[in-house]
Amino acid sequence: MKKYRYFVILPDDHFKVIWELITTFFLIFLFFVSPYRLAFSVEDTLPWIIVDEFIDFVFLCDIILNFFFAYYDKFVLIDKRTKIACNYMKSWFLIDCVCIIPFNLIITDSANYGKLVRLTRISKLY
Repeated sequence: MKKYRYFVILPDDHFKVIWELITTFFLIFLFFVSPYRLAFSVEDTLPWIIVDEFIDFVFLCDIILNFFFAYYDKFVLIDKRTKIACNYMKSWFLIDCVCIIPFNLIITDSANYGKLVRLTRISKLY
């Protein structure tokens, strides 16, 4: 039996399965709520801001955890953290980082840029 390195989460680990269910739930939530809020919401209220920031925090945790998730490459388990990190950096890292940027907090002039800021929420659906 192979001894795995510390801080490597295997693909069939119970924690990873639960984490993927949580992130899938939030993605489905964003899939339905973002277009509705984009089309009909005039102003962000405090509860929506809190929900948005919490979802961004979950996706930030997902970015960090992706550096620890082992993966299979052609039926071979890759569990070396440097290879895991290189693979993630080459694939989804940049897209994930852009998606968690809180544009609604950066651009605060709601009179001119309100609709533009709401459009940035669509990037989370990728």
